[in-house]
Parts: sequence; C-alpha cells; structure tokens
Amino acid sequence: MLCRYLHIVLLISIASLSVKAQQPGQYSFYFLDKFIFNPAYAGLDNSFSGLILARGQWTGLNGSPVQENISFHFPLHNIGGGVGLNIENEKLGLEQNLNASVSYSQHIRVSQSSVLSLGLRGSLLNKKFDGSSATTPDGEYPAGGNPDHKDDYVPTTAVSSSTYNASAGVYFKARQFEAGIGVESFLPTKWKFVSNTDVIIAVKSYYFINFAYTFEINDGFDLSINGLVKSNTTQWQTDISTFMNLYDNFFVGIAFRGYNSSTFDAISWLGGYRLSEGLKMVLAYDQGLSSLKHVNNGTFEFGLQYMWGEKYLKGKLPVIIFNPRY
Repeated sequence: MLCRYLHIVLLISIASLSVKAQQPGQYSFYFLDKFIFNPAYAGLDNSFSGLILARGQWTGLNGSPVQENISFHFPLHNIGGGVGLNIENEKLGLEQNLNASVSYSQHIRVSQSSVLSLGLRGSLLNKKFDGSSATTPDGEYPAGGNPDHKDDYVPTTAVSSSTYNASAGVYFKARQFEAGIGVESFLPTKWKFVSNTDVIIAVKSYYFINFAYTFEINDGFDLSINGLVKSNTTQWQTDISTFMNLYDNFFVGIAFRGYNSSTFDAISWLGGYRLSEGLKMVLAYDQGLSSLKHVNNGTFEFGLQYMWGEKYLKGKLPVIIFNPRY
C-alpha cells in the first residue's frame, strides 16, 4: 500500500502545476557497457556489442522496481563513428516506463591507442499509470467494480503518455584508462495525462560522470577499478566497483553505492563467466545498507553480454603492394 500512495503523490502532489519526475535506471553492471548512459560510447568496443540486463530491486517488497535493458552498438569505421540502439523497460508499483533510443557517435583519433568520441541520442519515452489498481484513503471500491477515488487527480483507468527527448555525451578511451561525461534528457519536454483533471509531469535531466582504470598484472590477470557519479544537480549518488579478471574467462568483484550516511545504499557482489568465445554471463547481488534492508530480500541482477566481429569490423584493409622480386 505504501508504494501505491507514493505513486499517487507523484501524480497529484502539485495539482495543476507540473511535477518533475524520472529516475535513470540503476544497474550494478553499469561498467559492462557505458553505452547505457552515454551515447558517445557507441562503437568504442570495436565490435558488435550486445547486452541484456534484468534487475529485480528490493525483492520481497510489494511494488518494488523491476527493470529490463537491451542494448547493442557497433562501429562504422568508414565514417569514423558508431551507432546503437537501447530499449529499457521499468515497472515500479503502479507505474511503467518504456524508453527506446537511437544513438550516433563520432570518433576522433587522439593517438594510436586513444580516441575521443562525441555522441548524441534521440529517445521516445512512454509512461503508464494503472489508476484502476490505485486506492486512496477516502475512496470507495465496491466489489462489483466502478471504483471512486474521491480525487479528480487520480485516474480510475490506466492512462498513458509519450514524449521525446535527447541526450548527449563525450567519451575518452585509451588502452588502460577511460572516462566520460553525459547528460540524459536535456530538452524541456513533458508527459501529459488526460483524465478528469490533466496532470503534467516534466522530464528531468540527469548527468553522468564515469571513469575506469585497468591494472595489467600479467598476461592473464588484470584488476579494474570503475566509478560512476549520477546527479540531477540537487541529488547525487556514486558507485565505485573493483573486480579481478582472470584470462578473460571469469571475474569476481565488489561494489559500493553511496558516499555518506544519507546515501549509503548497497554493497554489490559481482561475478561473471565466459560461456563461449563471444558470450559472457554475469550475476550480481546487492546487499542493502539503507533502512529498506529490513523490508526486502536484496537485489538481484542477471545479464548476458555478447561481443562479436572485432577482427571483421576494423574497416577497410590497406592496399597491398606486391614486390615482384620476391
């Protein structure tokens, strides 16, 4: 019931004024493919890169977030860029968000082993609210149907609204170090829900800053440190993770989310195993640190990553000159 009331407040808290909403997806495996939150990363793996993530957050808590994310991207060496597609679905209580986006990046070669990329993303954003399942303190809900919320701002049926937006980013990638800055949804667009009384929700911008550094211990073993900062300029959250990779066949790691006593959220236990040459399976468990840890069973995240064709997607081969003397 608490989750239902939270969503009703989200929709009606400021009556006819605009409500600002939208939280970016939360993933423990954010470091697997930075394309999820930065369009400038498209094509930087020099291969066809596909990623599927499924996340059940705060399991055991009624109405807790459930997310699915599918993305893929690949380079276009002939024009020095990359393209990609991302689809994300989130179910949170009575609310559902479905976002689909297309990205393009332009790569600028800085040195033989480093590249700077600029990216742009266009998105279609759909938000649904199931008013037929909502309840209010003063509402009447007869067994035969025809609910009456006694509140004009809470719809009695399922309502939906779609809008568009754009995101942008810049990314630098070298052999051992990489970093990026991205902004999600920088256009002033809104969702408008039409029912007894119109409710308008403004799409809010979010900013992402990330970095990664890999220590190459020997030919078959390396250690990677990754960080991510997310902000809407008034609220901030950080992720820091480290993992050990052995012969690129399996890895184990740990992550921490939060930077002070009011933002501590979870410790994540990470693992992955290579099933075949291009296919990797990953699994994470988030152990909660906030007060919600007393009312849920933790968070589980599962993913499959597929990378193919690095040697086939490097662009045109140079012209071969045959020496007739040999």
